Amino acid sequence: MSEQLLTTWAEYQSAIDSALNAAQAEVCIFDPDLMQLRLDSPQRAGKLQRFLRADSRHGARIALQRTDHLMRDFPRLLALLREHPAQLHIVEVPEHLGTLRDCLLLADTRQGLRRFDFEQARSKVWLDEPEILATWRQRFEAIWNEGGRPISATILGL
Repeated sequence: MSEQLLTTWAEYQSAIDSALNAAQAEVCIFDPDLMQLRLDSPQRAGKLQRFLRADSRHGARIALQRTDHLMRDFPRLLALLREHPAQLHIVEVPEHLGTLRDCLLLADTRQGLRRFDFEQARSKVWLDEPEILATWRQRFEAIWNEGGRPISATILGL
């Protein structure tokens, strides 16, 4: 069991990869726009794809404050959304949650990563700390339960 303070972007990027590798059932993400998570890089999109393909019960939920970058700059993630619509869910949270400044990435109860402010690298990572991670999981669930606009990778038309 451990807890570690991260202060650089390199440490933060390494912790993202570690969390994605640790996931065994569900990945939960709250972020303003996914830009620092770089989920559309070939490496990270591949990790997420392997995770979702490994078991139909695996899932990922992503709550975003803004989706303009997702729709414009994340073709790999949108392809995963088309390929795994029952496992990958992305929502744009309601406007009143736009003032939240922290970011979360949770991999089951095994690993969690919280960036204190979306403009800074300063973060904390928890490894095998189920009680602490349960608190952050509750926060994610509260954000998720606020609803929002579900994002679809399929464009509907007449």
